[in-house]
Amino acid sequence: MLKQTIVLLFLTGVFGMSASVSADMLSLDDYLALVKRHSRELKMAARDVETAQAQKREAISGALPHINAAAGYTRNLSETYMYVDLGEGTQQLRVNHDNDYQAQVALTQTLFSLNVKNAITAADQFQKLTDFVYGASYQEIITASKKLFYQTILARTVWRVTDSSEQNAHENYLNVKAGFDNGLVSEFALLQAEVNWRDMIPQTIRAQRDLELALVNLKSLAGMNLDRDIEPEGDLATIPGQPVTRPFDSVLGARPDYNALLWEEKLRSTNVAAERAAYYPSLQGRLAYGYSASSNEWSLDNENNSWTAGVSLSIPIFNGGATRAKVAQALIDRDKTRLQIDQTRDDIQKEMTSIRLRLAESSRRIESVRATVATAAKAYSIAQSSAVSGLATQLELKNARLASDQAQLAYHAAVYDYLAAWFDWEKATGQLTASTVEGED
Repeated sequence: MLKQTIVLLFLTGVFGMSASVSADMLSLDDYLALVKRHSRELKMAARDVETAQAQKREAISGALPHINAAAGYTRNLSETYMYVDLGEGTQQLRVNHDNDYQAQVALTQTLFSLNVKNAITAADQFQKLTDFVYGASYQEIITASKKLFYQTILARTVWRVTDSSEQNAHENYLNVKAGFDNGLVSEFALLQAEVNWRDMIPQTIRAQRDLELALVNLKSLAGMNLDRDIEPEGDLATIPGQPVTRPFDSVLGARPDYNALLWEEKLRSTNVAAERAAYYPSLQGRLAYGYSASSNEWSLDNENNSWTAGVSLSIPIFNGGATRAKVAQALIDRDKTRLQIDQTRDDIQKEMTSIRLRLAESSRRIESVRATVATAAKAYSIAQSSAVSGLATQLELKNARLASDQAQLAYHAAVYDYLAAWFDWEKATGQLTASTVEGED
């Protein structure tokens, strides 16, 4: 059953890497630094933060003065007249020239608008939300990277156990063959030894393939050259102790995904206020300078300079109920977010309970299997000696070797499961602090 579990883990495609004496050793810290610099997911999350900053600047611009300038030229192709009755008959007076020149500079300033106020508030809240979203992405990717790093170490361990078993089976076959050649061992025993040896070869090949696939995934996540020969530095010999339980409110305060929801709820509330702002008037001020000139020649004659100042008040009266409908939709969105916050609180509690159970279960497995490994190794050593002297059959030797291999794999799998649960605990309690994507080594 354990053998099938290990195979299923490999089929997920997260294992693989072949050991090489010339490979570059790569520590976990160095690997995480590469992930932080090259992870596409982190870079995309960082771009979202930059987008939020740009949107905040855009919202603030609505409260600042706007200055616009315009200039124009008109060529009058026909003459325009004004008719004046001077008491002696109607007089025809030309009122235009061949060339008209215009220029204007205008400053407009929003004096009162709830839309501008709400837009600035919403932009600030959205920026904080995206900061927490980035933090959540950071924790997800770093946790996944740690797991992948130790999954690769587990794959390397499985390959070494399998390769060692194959070599032992081959040495046993050679010993049995020597005994057969000297007439001390039966042909049946020789055939059994050969079958046992050759049965290990495909398992070693699969373990090596899974190891090589793991390195591809490991290097790909960190943006490394896939041709680079590396080997993760570390083993599955030690584990950290059981984590200290933290107050639940402290955990919530440190969770970026939960805090992102809190800011989303604030943003939804601001959106309600923004939709209601459509019920209120807005006031704008305007100051403008205008210049005009006209002439039948290519010159600036008949000049006029004008300054104007004024205010405009816009009062909404009726828009068919659209504002009321939009406010209702905004209220529904806010209520849904509040429900999501409550659901997330429950999910976090269940997640932490599940992780604690995984840590405890893995710890008990480690203690249980540690003794089994020593016992199974001793039993296999005895079976080897007995098989050489003819006191044990090849089937007994094979079963002893299989029991020893399974015990080793069970131990290393339990250690990995504990480490994976530990990494999940770090993420679940918000102990991973997000940092910038670039500039970390």
